[in-house]
Amino acid sequence: MIERESIPKQAREETVEKFCVSNSIAENTYYYQARKRENQEKILELSVSIAKREVPEVLKVLVDKAKDGDMRAVDTYLDNIAKLSKNLDLTTKGKEINEMSYEQAQRILQRREASISDSIEE
Repeated sequence: MIERESIPKQAREETVEKFCVSNSIAENTYYYQARKRENQEKILELSVSIAKREVPEVLKVLVDKAKDGDMRAVDTYLDNIAKLSKNLDLTTKGKEINEMSYEQAQRILQRREASISDSIEE
């Protein structure tokens, strides 16, 4: 039940009813166990663990789309990098990422947004 609840609903292969029948448990027991605080904590922990495994692949796709000119991907990627640089102590080869890198990313983003709005108005 914990593993099943850790997966997004859209990705689950069977209904709660089918799951309960195949595992010989009552549906009300399933829902009771799913709502228990300690099980909710386990579900959340497993969900985060699953998501962490997927992040590198998702970021690779995002970067590829950004490189191909997908402006939404560029915005998303730059926004996430900006947030990471503010919230984490990021370094590269022992050197801190400076504030200028963040500012440059913001300027690029603003220029692209301006060029998009200009092309929409025309």
